[in-house]
Amino acid sequence: MQYRVLALLLSVWLLGHHCILTSGCFEIEREALLTFKAGIIDTGGRLSSWAGRDCCSTWKEVVCDNNTGHVVKLNLRNNYMSYSNRSDYSLRGEINSSLLVLSHLSRLDLSWNDFGGISIPKFIGSLKSLMHLDLSFSNFSGEVPEQLDNLSNLRYLDLSYSNFVCTTPPAQLNNLSRLHTLHLTAAFASNGPCVDNLSWLSQLSSMRVLDLSMLNLSNATDWLEVVNTLHSLTDLSLLGCSLTKIPTSLSYVNFTSLKFLDIGSNGPFNTTLPTWLWNLTELSYLDLGYSGFHGKIPDSLGNLTSLNALYLESNNFEGSIPTSIQNMCNLVSINLISVGIGGDIAELVRPSHCPWKNMEELMLGNNKFHGSLFGWLEEIKSLDTLDLSNNSLAGPIPSGIGRLSNLLWLDLSYNSLQGVISEAHFANLSKLKILSLESNSLIIDVDNKWIPPFQLGDIMLGSCQFSPPLFPAWLRGQMQIFSLNLSNTGITDTIPEWFWNSPYCSNVDLSHNQIRGKLPMSLQFTILEDLIFRSNKLEGPIPSLPNTLRTLDLSNNSISGPFLSPISNMSQLRYLLLSSNQINGSIPSYICKLKYLESAGPIKQLFIRRTPSMLEQFIPFSFGFVEQQSCRRNSSFNWFAELAHIIAPQQ
Repeated sequence: MQYRVLALLLSVWLLGHHCILTSGCFEIEREALLTFKAGIIDTGGRLSSWAGRDCCSTWKEVVCDNNTGHVVKLNLRNNYMSYSNRSDYSLRGEINSSLLVLSHLSRLDLSWNDFGGISIPKFIGSLKSLMHLDLSFSNFSGEVPEQLDNLSNLRYLDLSYSNFVCTTPPAQLNNLSRLHTLHLTAAFASNGPCVDNLSWLSQLSSMRVLDLSMLNLSNATDWLEVVNTLHSLTDLSLLGCSLTKIPTSLSYVNFTSLKFLDIGSNGPFNTTLPTWLWNLTELSYLDLGYSGFHGKIPDSLGNLTSLNALYLESNNFEGSIPTSIQNMCNLVSINLISVGIGGDIAELVRPSHCPWKNMEELMLGNNKFHGSLFGWLEEIKSLDTLDLSNNSLAGPIPSGIGRLSNLLWLDLSYNSLQGVISEAHFANLSKLKILSLESNSLIIDVDNKWIPPFQLGDIMLGSCQFSPPLFPAWLRGQMQIFSLNLSNTGITDTIPEWFWNSPYCSNVDLSHNQIRGKLPMSLQFTILEDLIFRSNKLEGPIPSLPNTLRTLDLSNNSISGPFLSPISNMSQLRYLLLSSNQINGSIPSYICKLKYLESAGPIKQLFIRRTPSMLEQFIPFSFGFVEQQSCRRNSSFNWFAELAHIIAPQQ
């Protein structure tokens, strides 16, 4: 009898709550999800599994509590995040208030979808059990509803990459005392100051991860004072926040648990590096790039022995890197591009007691380093990115570089390196994608039958010399080339037909060689954007060209035939350089339709029979200049002779 009473009471309780648990799923919650689904436009079929009775076991993206059977998580993040197919799988439509039935819902993730600029529904503030809310990258706009302030259990909130109206201060977040992660990257539509101060953050005492990147904080001069109250903070990102001031000292540093700090792309601060930085000894990531710091990098940098990544690029330092950097044995990535420092490179990259065996990214380009690559480079076997461009490095490149099997990016351009580059230099570089050795005194001497171990995307070998001076046959197997620069490399060959079959090549510079022969009759089906053959020995007509072309430079060759006749479809053309050739014929009227054209000159020795009268009134204003030097013309061409310079009006 006692058991019957208990069973009856349980039945009454279930009926009173309109909950019928069938096949591991409460019917009322199942119906709520189906109502939500009915308001969603799901062109990618991501919710197609939402059918049948058991919403807990067979419905994708729905998670139920194993003990109670209640729906606790909706993971509707669009995992097709690449732009090529993201829109095909984005959820759209409305967010139905039927979700209120899910009173045990602790996680709601609608990120990377497209809700068409609607506002965040106010009812979300009534989902009192929510601990995790992610609405990022989903095209929400309007005001952030004040009802979010009711989510007292919320730990994680991400509203990044939205178009919200600015509110100052964001009172919707004031009472979220349990919040430990807040992402507001690029959350507001306005580029102007959105927040006058950050005092509201002081109330979020549990904050551990704070990302306000690309939120205009130019008026929030209290930012560091407030950050110093967040003693639990481990990650702080204020990238591109238009910060105008940075205090260089603090009487007491209270956020010493910080492991990640990014305040790059701010200022310019026009000050030395803040001294409080050196108290953050737990830091593993530090980014101060593009922020206008100056002065010397102090020895105190060596205090940051836990640092894995150091990014100081594009500042205005002086002197050299302090030797204390050799204490930073955990460094994996260094970016000191364009910081104005110098010294012997071997002293920097060859720490005495802890060699950088785990270093993956070493970027020191555009500085004043000198010295040799021998004795250290081949020892950093974990390198995948090496940029030493635009320094004063000298001597040969050690063949041991060919043992750096993880190398993806190699840029040694614009130095004073010399010597021979052989197959041994590339022996194990099977992962290499970018190779830039241009503007050095290097001789590339590989066998004509050599097959490289890599597939390159960018090949920059300008001003190197090929031995023998033939078009490199090893390029035939490079099917992923995007950009190719072989200018001033001494090539005296013709261009082989197979070269034009590269499916991805869009930028070609073979200028200042002795290349002979003709261009193919048609390049119309390539994806070329820049074609530069200046100062060669090419003959024949201009081929038909693709409408993707932006730059055409065939100047100083022996090109002949009609003037511009093959390029009527080149609507994207910006730079047209055909001087010092044997082109003849009339100027066609369709040149007026090349609305992006900025430069068309200098023009030498054009044989013009007739000029369309329409050009006299409709010469494109987008011409940056037209410089006429030596024209054989009749009276109908007089107007063109006066166009020494046509300056485009300011847009």
